[in-house]
Amino acid sequence: MLRKILVRKIRQLHSRKQPVPRSQSERVPKGRGRNSNLRIMEREYVMQVAETIRQQLLGTTPMNVICSWGALHGFKATTFKDMATLKFYVNGRLFKGYVLIAYNEMDYYEVYLQNESGTKCIHEECYFDQLGEVIDVAIERGEDAEEYERFCEEEHAKLMRGEIG
Repeated sequence: MLRKILVRKIRQLHSRKQPVPRSQSERVPKGRGRNSNLRIMEREYVMQVAETIRQQLLGTTPMNVICSWGALHGFKATTFKDMATLKFYVNGRLFKGYVLIAYNEMDYYEVYLQNESGTKCIHEECYFDQLGEVIDVAIERGEDAEEYERFCEEEHAKLMRGEIG
């Protein structure tokens, strides 16, 4: 049910992206025209889609997981490969750099990791409720659950001994 509501919301946002036809009699303020209005509309669309992605990510991913990425602040709306995108910096165990979540307008998200080494697509057809899991595996937890559990236990022991703080 939640998926249907959020997909409908994204489709509504996408439908707003289409330019509104102008009549010949409409006056356009000096220095502004169809291209300027289109840019403003595109900017608003990108901002709305990025905010929807942020809400979906934060709403479906436990806060302790997001904290483990070091990604509490700095969410930015941008475009990537002509797609509305949410971009944020992470400082994970396996990856440090930017995560880009791009809406590909086919009701999927594309998830990319970007750092000084380049940009890598980690998932091309991700639903909103998979975002946290896909990102966590790529930047913090990895594929080996037992190895990650050992790592967490070691870090906890260091914290209890006062070695990290």
